[in-house]
Amino acid sequence: MPTAAPSLFFVDLDGTLVRSDLLFESAVVLLKRSPLHAFAMLFWLARGGRALLKAEIAARVELDIETLPFDDDVLAFLRARSAEGATLILATAAGAVYAHAVAKHLRLFARVISSTATRNLSGREKLAAVLHEAGPQEFCYIGNDYVDLAIWRVSRYGIVVGGRRGLVARARKVTEVSAVMSSGTSTLSSIARLLRPHQWTKNLLVFVPLLTAHRLFDARAIGLATLGVVAFSLAASSVYIVNDVMDLAADRAHPTKRARPIASGVVSIPVAFFLAVGLLAVALVLAFSLSAETGWITVAYAVLSNVYTLRLKQIVLADVMCLATLYTIRLLAGGLVTGVPISQWLLAFSMFLFTSLAMAKRLAELRSIRHSQIDRIKGRGYHAEDQIIVAVGGLASGLVAVLVFVLYVQSDHLVTYYANPSRLWFIAPLIYYWILRIYVLANRGKLPSDPVVFALRDVQSFVVLGLTILCVVLAK
Repeated sequence: MPTAAPSLFFVDLDGTLVRSDLLFESAVVLLKRSPLHAFAMLFWLARGGRALLKAEIAARVELDIETLPFDDDVLAFLRARSAEGATLILATAAGAVYAHAVAKHLRLFARVISSTATRNLSGREKLAAVLHEAGPQEFCYIGNDYVDLAIWRVSRYGIVVGGRRGLVARARKVTEVSAVMSSGTSTLSSIARLLRPHQWTKNLLVFVPLLTAHRLFDARAIGLATLGVVAFSLAASSVYIVNDVMDLAADRAHPTKRARPIASGVVSIPVAFFLAVGLLAVALVLAFSLSAETGWITVAYAVLSNVYTLRLKQIVLADVMCLATLYTIRLLAGGLVTGVPISQWLLAFSMFLFTSLAMAKRLAELRSIRHSQIDRIKGRGYHAEDQIIVAVGGLASGLVAVLVFVLYVQSDHLVTYYANPSRLWFIAPLIYYWILRIYVLANRGKLPSDPVVFALRDVQSFVVLGLTILCVVLAK
């Protein structure tokens, strides 16, 4: 700060002190309770503008202030000024309930000026309130948006948070910018993380029908399946974004998920929303261009995935059944896009196998809280005492998947593809070994991620895959 820095600081909240917008955060919580609240929000907005909208939402939604993504640099700066005896005033367009909750949590601010049910403290309203509070005293204003230029114009000094070059240049034309605070995180890299491209490997299941039908050298079918994988990957990324938006509270309470782009505030909720809609639109255009059936099953995947995000993931056992269904839908899509019929054997094997893997994922999550004071997974319906049921149920489902495979090996139509189909029997113990190992790792707390994604990085999983391929070759 300059040597003659003022002792009065006005601090914006949304996007400045907190790397998020509390209006959008609270609206998401309300919509998660019931999507029908969207109509109520439109009514409040039409009746009393953003001021009434904020007040009505705040009256119904309590935010976890302690887990909000506060900007560490801004907080450190404010604490230093407070230690020097400066007066800090929180000046925000956020609702009074949330503004006072933030001030109470941080214990840094002498006063709070915020929106009410009849006044939205933004733009000219905030300027008037700031000038009224400051009186003749010089002040420094800390903000992050172009709407703050009006206040910077009358401030002695300004601090720009976010580091946008255009905004910094404009601010320097109207005030003396004493500091620029940037998150240092690339928006493009954050959006790339938001899409979770490592999860796209799951969509390779679209190729499985070609594999089981021995058509991996059919160039046209491979091309169609590849386009199907692209469509499902885009749709999946759209769903992941919606999931991250809806799971903000749970992610922020998680030791690693709190670093996700939306939970950490690096990517805003509006940007995430438009990105999700855009990705889904492109996915559906591509899917319907392949065939109407492929388009509609992509729609079914997107709808079921979002129903899972909004509700089913909170219901014990229904969540794992839904996950298994989503995996199986990928197999069905592979059959539709390539014209390869899907056998009942494959569908049954898929449902039981992926139910088992979904149970393993839940077991890993439950084991991760065993040494904490938490007795349940936040955002899920499982309690710590459910570990035995989850483990037994998952192992039983895995065993049924192996049994389905064994019965398949005994079926008569295998002689069409294999000269020695009995050699496929050796695959059954390989599958069961792999499932048992997944559960051992989950029980020990060493299953770090989704079992399917984990398998793609696990040496022993590749050994099992190699031995399975060898069995298939020997059965030819």
